[in-house]
Amino acid sequence: MANFYYVKAGGLAVGDAGRVANIPRVTSFDVMTTANYYDSLKDVFLNSVPTIDPAPGDIICVSHLHNKGYSGGNTTLGISDKVSLYSVDDAAADSYKKGAYEAVTSLHSLYLTSIAYTSIYSKGIDYKSGDRLYLSHAVNVYTFLEDCTLTLIGTSSGDFIYTGTFDGAWALLKNVDISLAVSGQSINGEGNFKWVGGSLIGACTYLFETGGDAMGQIYLEDLDLTSIIAAISTVGDANGADDFNIEVNRVLLGPGAKLDNTVWTNNTGKIHGSSISLNNPDYSDYFEYKDYAGFVSQDTATYRGAGSQDKDGNGFSAHFLENGGNIGIVRPLRFLLASFWVDTTDYVDNVNFTVSFCLENNVEIPTTLDASQLYLDIEHSDGAANALGATVTDHKDLFSTPATHTVTTGEWTSAAANTKQMNTTITVDIGTLAGEIATGVVRVYANLAIDTTDLEADNLLFVCRKVDVS
Repeated sequence: MANFYYVKAGGLAVGDAGRVANIPRVTSFDVMTTANYYDSLKDVFLNSVPTIDPAPGDIICVSHLHNKGYSGGNTTLGISDKVSLYSVDDAAADSYKKGAYEAVTSLHSLYLTSIAYTSIYSKGIDYKSGDRLYLSHAVNVYTFLEDCTLTLIGTSSGDFIYTGTFDGAWALLKNVDISLAVSGQSINGEGNFKWVGGSLIGACTYLFETGGDAMGQIYLEDLDLTSIIAAISTVGDANGADDFNIEVNRVLLGPGAKLDNTVWTNNTGKIHGSSISLNNPDYSDYFEYKDYAGFVSQDTATYRGAGSQDKDGNGFSAHFLENGGNIGIVRPLRFLLASFWVDTTDYVDNVNFTVSFCLENNVEIPTTLDASQLYLDIEHSDGAANALGATVTDHKDLFSTPATHTVTTGEWTSAAANTKQMNTTITVDIGTLAGEIATGVVRVYANLAIDTTDLEADNLLFVCRKVDVS
């Protein structure tokens, strides 16, 4: 059975006076009196005031009026493995109520734990730091924080919230607000980090920065990030980073903010955003993708009339740009246009997938594109082994002449005087043989592989995200 430990600033408990076994207390902290609860989380964990240290499955009950402050140096709480921490009602210790906090009030750092191979959970307890705030500072630590606020109270632009500083760090924030004191503060994106629900409080130039050669897997969802000034990320020029992938979904950004505004020089990372709202909480259809090869973003000025539309019926397309000559046959800019279900019983013999695109201002070479420069990959369920996928492409074979795309007219809306409107179709036979299509999910990728800066400087490529299936 679990042990229950009780914490409120000013507590005087020694030994196991602030601990009960098996059955939680149902009274108030006033009734407990100071002799029966501990002064701080640090006393419970790092200082080992209890005779019996918290063990996996134990629960720490912290009064919602708890307001412990530390000063004079860096502070480590020492939260141990698989122990749950809750802010509870000061008047009824068996009921959840957010509001407790622990803070380093001097210009020093706060570490939640420095114990390796640890999983910690905290709900309703705020953490504040006068310098840097470390969600973990050891190998293989999983940190899950819920319904709280993380605050940097110091005013140095060099202060960070660290999601993790060692291999195996994994931080999950759920319904958490992050509060920054000055715009130069940010989150250090080393380690795996997932933030779902909450807001960014205080002006912030860049939300994420990374350093060294650590991995950064970052996922953001359902967040109000309107206080970002420049961009979510500035890690695209982090040449030393082994890998980082940033996924952004259903996020509200303010005016002028971007996902990433660096010249991308990192060969391994990427950032992808979907269902983004740009300074308009009622509009959430913006998307962006960026990696070493290039950049794809939503464009609403050039679009196909019968193509992709937002929820209000306004047309849009995917604008493809290469990144300084990094693109080519070996390293194309690959973007997922669409993913959808295909029931092969709705078709006879085969299924046709058609993607339309437009080359705007085509006055410089190339004035058109062939299948060696822009091609499709269709991933589908394999006819012989439905659980496995098969891919068909219109990319040219090494020794063959690339196919030309079909020229169309009158399909696109554009302000440009010169446009070349085209489409390409891939046909996949229905059947039970290897390579044939079976009922299942289909993913359609567009690949831009033209190795010339002319496409970025003078010719603008727009691809319709609506795939016509027939």
